[in-house]
Amino acid sequence: MTKKSCRPFVLLALLLTLAACSPATPAASTPVTISYATPDQRMSIPTVGFGTVLGAQGRSVLLYSRPDLRATASGSVLTGQTGKIIGLDATGAWALIDFKNQIGWIPLQQLASTIAR
Repeated sequence: MTKKSCRPFVLLALLLTLAACSPATPAASTPVTISYATPDQRMSIPTVGFGTVLGAQGRSVLLYSRPDLRATASGSVLTGQTGKIIGLDATGAWALIDFKNQIGWIPLQQLASTIAR
């Protein structure tokens, strides 16, 4: 075989190598579903009041399943939202709050609150 007759085979081999090494076509993206934990309401001392979430406008704040920053999140709300306080923890540092049927624990320092005593 002459050098000229080998060129098509070399080009074909090069194209096949490049095709095999090219990145795969990305799969269609699937929607992400976030599931939250159910808040433990047994830890609350029944209380009546209202609280508005403090913070930078448009940012979200986590609600927790227990009155502990290491607890699993039970949801999130935007700053400026107002909810009904339905309980406090034994230390009085956390509020169990209901934001239109989204219930969770939030540190009282993140709320502007009015609580009936």
